[in-house]
Amino acid sequence: MDASPSTESQDPLLGSSRFSDDSDLEGESDLDMFGFSDVLPGVEDLDAWEALLPLSRLPPLPDRNPKFWTQAFAGACVVLGFCITFVVSARNVRGDPAHWSNPTWCTAVDSVMTCLALLALFCTSFIIFGRQGEICRSKTTCYPIPAQVAKGLLAGQRPAQNRNISGPEHHPMLGSYCVRCLVWRPRDVDSHLSHHCRICQRCFVEFDHHCGVFGRCIVEGNMPCFATNIALLVLAILAMFLTNGWCGELPDELYE
Repeated sequence: MDASPSTESQDPLLGSSRFSDDSDLEGESDLDMFGFSDVLPGVEDLDAWEALLPLSRLPPLPDRNPKFWTQAFAGACVVLGFCITFVVSARNVRGDPAHWSNPTWCTAVDSVMTCLALLALFCTSFIIFGRQGEICRSKTTCYPIPAQVAKGLLAGQRPAQNRNISGPEHHPMLGSYCVRCLVWRPRDVDSHLSHHCRICQRCFVEFDHHCGVFGRCIVEGNMPCFATNIALLVLAILAMFLTNGWCGELPDELYE
């Protein structure tokens, strides 16, 4: 538990609670969130929660960090630029067909580069628009609402709680409650981490890292596309070396 000073309070709606003065939202407070009074539904009564606090009544999700848009735009431009450069260069670097040392490769390189470019564009689009791993608001992710948060929402206020909230011990889905997204994140198991990204301003499951090139969080769901893009860049560079060596225009004296 956080060693910072805390003050205890008792409220008939909240139950017993302890509020930490630490403003680091990535820390978690060991709050007894489920000492509910008769005013609030039980932990498993999701229908009653939805009737009490419909999803439409929840505050809007946090605004995206501007880098969410600028990084994605820059990343898309970089990938598109590489695709055009490699496709055009592979076509222009080829010399006289009579001097090709590997006619099969020199004939097929246009198609190879085009396929690599299309695959890179697909992977980039999937990373940027796929929303993989993002925890969206729904009945199962938003409810039950911790009592401290529910009190503020019932009063028409945004949550004043400044720390993420730990769920019931050993509950597989109610690991920690994000007070910014107002969603439950599953408990961390091995490498399957849940995290709130400060740039995307959303919570993600199976989080690995936020990519500053594509402006998106890389999670288990889009990691294959992320790794494929890196591999495609290496393959495109290798293909250019092969094309230049097998199909490039050499000095005239070498043909004599």
